[in-house]
Amino acid sequence: MIAKLKKLALYIMPGYAYIPTALVLFFNLFVYYLTKLIMNNSKHYDLSIFIDEILPFIPFFVLFYILAYVQWGMNYVVHSRIGKEQFYHIVTAD
Repeated sequence: MIAKLKKLALYIMPGYAYIPTALVLFFNLFVYYLTKLIMNNSKHYDLSIFIDEILPFIPFFVLFYILAYVQWGMNYVVHSRIGKEQFYHIVTAD
C-alpha cells in the first residue's frame, strides 16, 4: 500500500519537489499568521469604495476564489515536471 502511494506521489511530482513545496506553504502560512499577530492591536483601514456597496454578493463566484488556490498549487506541480531549474526558480521567486 505504501509503495503504491509513493509511486503515485512520484507520478504527480518528482521527489525533489516535495520538501521545497512544503517549505513554501509553511513560509507563506508563517508570514500570514505572524503579521496577523503583530498587527493585532494596530489601527486597520477600510479600503472599500462605493462600488463595493452596489455589487451584490453571489455565492457561486466563491467557486472561482477556491479554484484560484487550486491553480496556484498546481503551478508547483507543473513547474516541477518541467525541470529542477525551472522549479527552483519558481520556488525562490515565491
